[in-house]
Amino acid sequence: MAGDLILISGVSGHIGYRTLVEALSAGYQVRAQVRGESSLQKVKTAPSIQPYLSHLSFITVPDIEAEGAWDEAVKGAKYIIHVASPIASPKYQDNEWEEKLISPAVRGTLSLLNSALRVAGPQLSRIVITASTLSIIPWTDVLAESGTTYTENSRTQRPSGPFGSTFEAYSASKVASFLETEYFLRREKPQWDVNFIAPSFTIGANELVTDASEILAGTNGTAFGIVLGEKSVVPTPSMSVHVNDIAKMHVRALDPSVAGGQVFIGVSNLSRTRWEDAERIVRRNFPEAVVKGLLPLGGERPTKNLNIDNSLTRKTLGMDFMDFEEQVKSVTEHYLKLKGEEAK
Repeated sequence: MAGDLILISGVSGHIGYRTLVEALSAGYQVRAQVRGESSLQKVKTAPSIQPYLSHLSFITVPDIEAEGAWDEAVKGAKYIIHVASPIASPKYQDNEWEEKLISPAVRGTLSLLNSALRVAGPQLSRIVITASTLSIIPWTDVLAESGTTYTENSRTQRPSGPFGSTFEAYSASKVASFLETEYFLRREKPQWDVNFIAPSFTIGANELVTDASEILAGTNGTAFGIVLGEKSVVPTPSMSVHVNDIAKMHVRALDPSVAGGQVFIGVSNLSRTRWEDAERIVRRNFPEAVVKGLLPLGGERPTKNLNIDNSLTRKTLGMDFMDFEEQVKSVTEHYLKLKGEEAK
């Protein structure tokens, strides 16, 4: 309910920041977790936050995996939205995937859940955790075009490796964290419940990116790399979602009228995103920028069909997902603004 206190972790990330703005605009009091002072200042000075500073406080949790790390953060919270988790990086070597991705994803979530169980207090009623579509889909099917349709009730087994890529190891981290959380809930039977938000490739303006050279950071690069001429031979599943929609899902999943114990999938276009369409979208909506050479185009990213039916999510949370065109336009407009150009 509006006015209640939410702890939100990972607010300096793409999804976390947008979820913070969504929660504040919905009238909640928010305690925002960051890892250090630089992240705190970046978030605190962002434009969309300014109208809500009186409803916002910060808490620093530098090591989210440590036992008891979340004890102070969870105290007094009515709700928790846990977004913080390791993200895939091409810098990781194959012998670092367990250390950098998989184990931290599990330990960080379990550390928060244990703190919530021990010290949060009886007022805590729900935790919403950011999972992934990769949490519930077998890796062997992600790019296989098997024809199988996945829903909110789909599940997969925890993969054991070895892993063939950083993306596969990241997928394993999301499966492991999701399954460990479900096991925790069955074992501990807390008085609060949990809902999961499972985003697909999340696209949309990231207000915390203030330099045009960083526009490809995170999953925005999946779509916008094509616009800037990047060529990738690595196929990508046909699933994407606007970051604003993912933020709305996190906040709507807190509503007491929405039952706990559910997974909600964030995917638009009925999982029929075609990554190569990014060029067509930009040509149609930003012709002057294309002529000027600001948007060089010519990039490549092959698409693999992946069937996802998230009708339960759309019905339960009342979601009308923005399509891939709106996602690409959002990033393009932000990029042109950072370049000091009009979005046309």
